[in-house]
Amino acid sequence: MQPNTISCFNTYILRTPLFPINFYTQLLTTYSSDRLFKILEEDVIKNAIGIASPELIAEFEKLKSYSEEINSNKKINLELALLKYIARLSSRATPFGTFAGCSAGVLANETSIEMDAMDKHEVFMQFDMHYWINLLKDIAQNPNVQKELIYYPNSSLYKITDFYRYVEYQYVNKKREHVLSSFRLNQVIDILIENAKSGIKFKVLVNLITEDESEMEAASEFVLELINCQILISELEATITGVFDIKRIIKILKSIPSFKTECNLLEEMAFHLNSKTHLQNLENRSNTLNSLVSLFVTDFEEKYLLQYDLFTKTKNSLLNKKVSLKVEKALRFLSRIKRNNENVNLSNFKKAYLKRYETREMPLSVVLDSELGIGYLQHTTMNDTHTILDRFAFDKSKKGTTITENWTKLDYILEKKLKESILNSQSIIVLEDKDFEFLNVENKKYPNTFSVMVEIFNEEDKDVISIESSGTISAAKLIGRFCNGNEAIHDLANEIIQKEAALNSDKILAEIVHIPQSRTGNVLKRPALREYEIPYLSNSILPKDNQIDIEDLSVSIKDNTVVLKSKKLNKEIIPCLSNAHNYSYNSLPIYHFLCDLQGQSVQSIPNFSWGFLENHYDYFPRVVYAEVILSKAKWIIDFDELNLFLKLDFEKFTVWKNQKRIPQFVNLVNGDNTLLLDLNVEIGLKLLLNSIKPHSKIILEEFLFKDNSVVKDAHSNSFANQFILSYYNSN
Repeated sequence: MQPNTISCFNTYILRTPLFPINFYTQLLTTYSSDRLFKILEEDVIKNAIGIASPELIAEFEKLKSYSEEINSNKKINLELALLKYIARLSSRATPFGTFAGCSAGVLANETSIEMDAMDKHEVFMQFDMHYWINLLKDIAQNPNVQKELIYYPNSSLYKITDFYRYVEYQYVNKKREHVLSSFRLNQVIDILIENAKSGIKFKVLVNLITEDESEMEAASEFVLELINCQILISELEATITGVFDIKRIIKILKSIPSFKTECNLLEEMAFHLNSKTHLQNLENRSNTLNSLVSLFVTDFEEKYLLQYDLFTKTKNSLLNKKVSLKVEKALRFLSRIKRNNENVNLSNFKKAYLKRYETREMPLSVVLDSELGIGYLQHTTMNDTHTILDRFAFDKSKKGTTITENWTKLDYILEKKLKESILNSQSIIVLEDKDFEFLNVENKKYPNTFSVMVEIFNEEDKDVISIESSGTISAAKLIGRFCNGNEAIHDLANEIIQKEAALNSDKILAEIVHIPQSRTGNVLKRPALREYEIPYLSNSILPKDNQIDIEDLSVSIKDNTVVLKSKKLNKEIIPCLSNAHNYSYNSLPIYHFLCDLQGQSVQSIPNFSWGFLENHYDYFPRVVYAEVILSKAKWIIDFDELNLFLKLDFEKFTVWKNQKRIPQFVNLVNGDNTLLLDLNVEIGLKLLLNSIKPHSKIILEEFLFKDNSVVKDAHSNSFANQFILSYYNSN
């Protein structure tokens, strides 16, 4: 196989917090409760925290009014909670509400990035998907509306033996629970479902199964029952692809005279949502929408009514193209030293498929049926969920077994370098190609497109790069969510999609459109990026000819590869998910299968990993290859070690910190979340102790930014940053 040739798209995405780093670090250096509370009186900060936690702002207001009546422990906890949000506003670049946002820039011959003034930034507002779905559900059940709508079969519906099967959902404790339901084949229902495939009005459905007026009432009740059971789904069903769903809904409802008042309200809502707003106007806009929403019967919580995305503005946004070349070199190295990352789900599926169906081509819905087919996730005993199961606890652990560590030569080399660095008190490990000559050269096929997230700071007039994450299958994944609010990001996504289509001209790349949980829809929303979509328990705005139904898909195994095919289009289908949803957790089998299938023929480029060594060491130096940081220095600390300082003995803590060679600024890492700490001040220790759980493993990671970021404002204040660089396979 010829070596991979990869190239970088010219546009990159820049993610930054709302405030510079020193806004937080200076507060810690001269910390006092009064200073913290004074900062929180600034509207931009108060609104940002209010969006994330209105309850916290309410407590803060109580504290201001009744300070003497609130006990000291509660005051301290409130202070620390507010301080964590200030840290989020100043040190973490991952977009979240108005705490951090993104913009687009271009590669050039030099790096020159300057943030514009805060009052130039824009906020894109949408309804929270949980509220939006509930509002549409309530409208669709309105008797004046229900009988005027167009209906379609449930997108999960399929035939198997003498039954129809489909997935319906219900809300339990505000969570969307899916249940696999079935009903026996019936000539009347067959007629209705067949006619509804291209969309059909309620009255026409009723007329299809009546011969005279005397049967109308019974027929109407029967059709309503099919709607209530979610066998038939209305055109008002929410969608997660498209630019502005409220306009689609208004267009449908405008033709219903009895719904004119509500339609006018929706139009007024659309007016306030349609244009971006500046941070200083955000509270007024939010209050106006709150007032309009309260005129509908649908319940809502203020915290979960609106979704906010911040789009920052820059005066200049140029990044030296040498950065992309350095990252590319580091990626090739990571590709060489990668560990086995075979998709076990697909591997098990292929074995089960060949055993059951051999070389036959089978309907996908039949194959993935959990009772009569082979299902998906063959290592589990059940593929569908039901609320009754929540009453039981299943112990999935295998008692009496131990984890076997199968060390490789790579592990031994890394351990040798780690031991040497600890022995010589070195804070950096440098990896070189000659250390890994025993490994084969890269020979796996890279994804058609993929993205890499890096942090960049300046040191001795050089751009220093730290790889934060890699391994995506499509470069559209990390940016799909932000396309609706930024034209330049949308243009990049379209460029990526077109490149993927060109590299697969003999196949159809179809977007997976599915809403697993209502609030998950907030991160799944994106424009209709591809020519075809596979709707599954979600609406699609594409013409019916461009929608690929689950029942239209067949599957087979050829040359150890799962082949998905559309019978209608007579072409192989590659399912695509252009957003960063973590679909592997508690997903429905068909959705999980389609998402896994996107990456089956390629090898993503993984992050650097210490592998088994993390079970044996508690300190790991920074790892560098070809001047690119592959892994930051980190310290793994047992809770019992910090127990010594629970009484806030700061002097002893400082001695302990210096012995461990932990720097002043570190991030406390908890999964995807980080909290910046200054361990040279007592409030930093308080924040640390307040943020850890008893008997937990505590991870501290070096923080690279001080006043050295390549992203600054007009006053030379440094901003924490994340750059998303998008690459394509140009073989």
